[in-house]
Amino acid sequence: MISRRICSALLLSFIFLAGHGLALAQNQSESMGILKNRLGLTSQQVSGIKELQKKHREDALPLEQQLRVKNQALRTALESTQPNPATIGQMTIEQQALRKQLQTLNQKLQTDILALLSPEQKQKIGQLGLVSLGEIARKNRR
Repeated sequence: MISRRICSALLLSFIFLAGHGLALAQNQSESMGILKNRLGLTSQQVSGIKELQKKHREDALPLEQQLRVKNQALRTALESTQPNPATIGQMTIEQQALRKQLQTLNQKLQTDILALLSPEQKQKIGQLGLVSLGEIARKNRR
């Protein structure tokens, strides 16, 4: 039986790539091709994963934008001549809430992608000793 941790690590790369837009589109496509070959993903599974990633990006983008704004505001507040501890504390709490929402989205993506894989594919991940999609890509580029 494959450990949930290994599957989680593999899917974290999908999540990472899903959340970083066009700049990583080529790497995402490359990684998907490698994963397809190594696990024997069907075209339907690849399409399903791509759809899940697209939905994830759409859901995560507003949260990521809000987090960037909060980060900048916190930086500004910390650099002021007399930082207000209550304001800084509130900003930190708001940042944490956004991170938690992003984490929940990431966990949902991970669960949804796992649901697309067959038991044999999950087992293959364990047999190959693959920890992450990034590791698969690096091993295959050498």
